[in-house]
This record gives sequence, C-alpha cells and structure tokens, in this order.
Amino acid sequence: MKDKQTVVFDLDGTLACGKHRLHLMPNKEDAHLTTSWNEFNLAAGEDAPIADNIKLLNNLPATWDIIILTGRCDIAKEITVKWLKSNRVAYDELIMRKQSDHRMDIEFKEEALREIGLDTILCCFDDLDHVAKHIRGLGVTCHLVTHYEEQRVDTTPRGEM
Repeated sequence: MKDKQTVVFDLDGTLACGKHRLHLMPNKEDAHLTTSWNEFNLAAGEDAPIADNIKLLNNLPATWDIIILTGRCDIAKEITVKWLKSNRVAYDELIMRKQSDHRMDIEFKEEALREIGLDTILCCFDDLDHVAKHIRGLGVTCHLVTHYEEQRVDTTPRGEM
C-alpha cells in the first residue's frame, strides 16, 4: 500500500475567517454564479487567521504535500497568496476555482481531489458539513473544523503560530 502523504485544507472557514465580509455574500438567486462572489472574494485580504488550524498545517511533516483547495475563485489569487504569505501558511500548492467555473463546490472539489489522486490523500480539512460528507463519500477522511452554530474562539492568535 502506497504511503498517503497529501493533506488537503480548505481556505475560507478553515484557515481564514471571513466573518467581516459576510455582508458581501451574493443573494440566493445569484449564488450559483462564480462572478457574483467577486466582491466577497476580493475582500479576503483582511480575513483573520484561524490560528489553531494554521498551526496544525505548519506542523505537519515537511515531506508531506500540503494542498490548499478552495472554492474561492482565482480573481482573488493575488490577494490570497499575499494573505497566505503574511500569515505564514506553509503549503505546496494552491488550487482555486476558475472565474468561469460555476459548478457546485462539491463538484469542483471532487474533480480536484480526483486529479490529486484519492489514494494519495491522507485526509482533508473543511468547514462545510455537506462538503465534508461528500469527501467522505469518496473514501477520504475529512475533518469538519467548524460548527457554525457555535462561536469561534480561535480566529486570533493566542501566541506564536
């Protein structure tokens, strides 16, 4: 059996807290259009880091592949890369949704996970219950990192990351 040495992290709600930009979310009728998320995505530069998850990511073995797989579209790639660097997130690859990709998040993420190779993925971390369940349905362990009915207490560093 091949050693599974790839760990996949979601970004929004997993590594970055975007509560300050929730008012920019598109209305329900337009939410299926990637372009309707532009304003929301472009405001991501001010997201608070979710310190515990970043610390976990940064403490994984250096020999493992760390992939950030986000439904955030690539219109915000420059902002995203800058945020990851300024918050000292150590990763090997960033996979973002194309601006023209209007598929559901589970469809986008499933295709990306299959391209990575399901048999090489040790586990994933995501904040959305329906995404975590879908990933688990692919035979990959997925840790649900947020319960939205609870208040997060780890979005600001409690010491060195």
